[in-house]
Amino acid sequence: RISRMLEILLAFVMVFTGVGIGQLGPEEAWAAEETETEIASVVNAIATDYANNISKNSYWQVMELAALNRELDITGDAKSEFVNNAIADGETNASATNLAKYAISLSALGIDVSKLPASNGGTYNLIDRIATSKVSMVNAAVFALQAYDSNGYSPTKGEDREALISTILNNQLEDGGWAFSGTSGDPDMTGMAICALA
Repeated sequence: RISRMLEILLAFVMVFTGVGIGQLGPEEAWAAEETETEIASVVNAIATDYANNISKNSYWQVMELAALNRELDITGDAKSEFVNNAIADGETNASATNLAKYAISLSALGIDVSKLPASNGGTYNLIDRIATSKVSMVNAAVFALQAYDSNGYSPTKGEDREALISTILNNQLEDGGWAFSGTSGDPDMTGMAICALA
């Protein structure tokens, strides 16, 4: 059991340090290949479960599936329910962060969020809704910037990319990181900020 855990740890270290299997000895390479196969199997099982259990509020799952290039696995009634809820809530929700999450997930599903059907029979621009929402907090600016970049969108009014980048950079802490609150950077918000700025 302990050796199996060490093998999995070795695989993660290899992934995050860039060590290739060719740089390992024969025994370590075999263990790493076996571990990579097991990790791929676990990721596949999780992705399949996500795709089969999408609900109307599953924007995190949709984004995670998109990161794995598995967004097309979401089909049928579950996809329709998610999309319809995201479009309806996107029209009325006031949270810039939630609007951005909807924009990222809908874009991942191939939907142009700058031209969504509105309840009055017209259309609305979800990117403009984000841009005109309050995005003064760093997490809102991070998600908004990622929403803009999810399909190369530019708002027609409100906060543009440069304003969001300024908000993110102005919220960088003395230790070089970012935080949702407090004076010390935390890994979650710092990672999100770096990804948004990349």
